[in-house]
Amino acid sequence: MRSLALACLLLLTADPADACDFSPFQTADVSLDPTDEIAPGVPVISEVELERGGDTDGADCGELAHIRLRPTAPDDKTLPGQLRFQVKLVGGEPPPGFVMPDEPISLSTDGTTYFVWADGGGHGAFRFVIELRAVDLGGNIGPPSEPIVFESSGSGCQVGGEGDPSGWIAVLLLVAALGFRRWISRDPR
Repeated sequence: MRSLALACLLLLTADPADACDFSPFQTADVSLDPTDEIAPGVPVISEVELERGGDTDGADCGELAHIRLRPTAPDDKTLPGQLRFQVKLVGGEPPPGFVMPDEPISLSTDGTTYFVWADGGGHGAFRFVIELRAVDLGGNIGPPSEPIVFESSGSGCQVGGEGDPSGWIAVLLLVAALGFRRWISRDPR
């Protein structure tokens, strides 16, 4: 629902000629504290979401897709809400219409950032990998995050790090739980 509200806000405030041009990145001058000389730490991304097939509420964009990230990083002087993040493509190719920011991006007040694009029906497959680097108010750039993989076969999405086994672990736990349930309910006679 939140992504739909964001898309609606972007559509309502856009020029009709640019109704499908999404670049909602908040950028800011990151050289505001020249006394800060120590770079931030490695970013940790606590939430990653990839969703395809969102409605555009009548705009002539086709379906929308979005990626939502919630990154954090430690820093000696810059408060978490003041950190900016460089986003770098390190592998693969994003889907058509996806825009990589050129400058470090700010986070919204809830600590997230969105990448929204017109997805053209959500049927095209893609796979790409990004990494984030935190930028403090002194302009110091920290080390890269773990790679974040975004993958879609066109009919479903997958998000995770390289070789992320979480999907297989969930399947194995489900199979184990079903087997345990059958074992408990068996007749001991």
